[in-house]
Amino acid sequence: MKLFKQNHYWLKLCIILAVFLMLVMLEDKYLIANVILAESIYLFYKQKNNIYTIIIFGFILWSNYSFLIANVYSPIPDSIYSSLSHDPIIIEALLLLYVFMSGLLFVPIIRREYFVVLFNRNRDGNMLIFCGGLLFLVLTFFYGFEKPEETGDRGAPSSIYEYSIIVFIFSYYYSKYRWQFALLSLVLFLFCAQNIIYGGRVTALQLMVVFFLCIIKPNYKIKKYIPYIVLAFIVFTAVGSLRGEILMGGNIFTVAIDKVISTKLALDTSYSAFYCSLTFLKVLHRIDVYEHLYLIKQYICYLLFGSGVKDSNLSEYTFNYYEHTYGGVLPFYAYFYLFGYFGVLLLNLYIKKIFKLAFSGNNFSKCFCLYFVAT
Repeated sequence: MKLFKQNHYWLKLCIILAVFLMLVMLEDKYLIANVILAESIYLFYKQKNNIYTIIIFGFILWSNYSFLIANVYSPIPDSIYSSLSHDPIIIEALLLLYVFMSGLLFVPIIRREYFVVLFNRNRDGNMLIFCGGLLFLVLTFFYGFEKPEETGDRGAPSSIYEYSIIVFIFSYYYSKYRWQFALLSLVLFLFCAQNIIYGGRVTALQLMVVFFLCIIKPNYKIKKYIPYIVLAFIVFTAVGSLRGEILMGGNIFTVAIDKVISTKLALDTSYSAFYCSLTFLKVLHRIDVYEHLYLIKQYICYLLFGSGVKDSNLSEYTFNYYEHTYGGVLPFYAYFYLFGYFGVLLLNLYIKKIFKLAFSGNNFSKCFCLYFVAT
């Protein structure tokens, strides 16, 4: 059996390498896009027996679909996010994405028995941690979110507001009674509502994932929940079209539905981040090796000493060359800072280790697993 697994591993590696060489030679963006989409669908199907991994690979599939819609299959007319769809850099970007997705094929399948039940009323809670967390969250709700001065503009959540998900997870974990769970859930829904009303979406989506995975039962049936997950994808895509205009009334929901249809359910956050990542590659071809090493040094200084280090934010640096809305896709950061495909492969190894840690089943991993899935 061990020999079979080793042979299967090397066979998979050889096929991936052969396909990569073929894609490099053909330089057909439609073919590369089809392979990436096929890998995304396969990974989603492969991990179908666990609700946690369904969410992870569902988001990966949705994000890749959004990248490909906006840049290959159906570029958005007169949109900055599709402005590089015919640039030669798109081939390099898609090959990078193929390598990353191929690396995910080696992530272990998470079986149903690894399912983590975070909220269990039969164990002891901790009232002190619960009350402290709840107080922190209430204060963050009122003072950690900057509301816009004019209706229709977007709000500005603070870093504490965005990372409040960690406090929610630990507060849920140390809740024992129904009233604690209900009170904490009420605060969570207020967080989500405020984030959505004022044009946000990511924080609200992460918190809803946390809530969903806390209420799910150990004997869950995946088929029962998939329609709700799909509906959530559609709703949050529509919210992305509305942004801060929810309070303005009128026919904004009709406009949102029209935008969702016109973009074919592509997530704007994903294809805008992908466009920003394309500027990483464009800039990489414009700067010399000394400037590249300087940027790597500045990023290392940022990791050691925190924010405030000049030129440590890659998206801000590339904005000097190309206009975008910031963000970026993780494999592109690895490609830029860790010297090409070597960095992407290191990222894949790191993700594999994270998967093993998140689903190890100990007490720490229960909270870490939920954070990993939600973010």
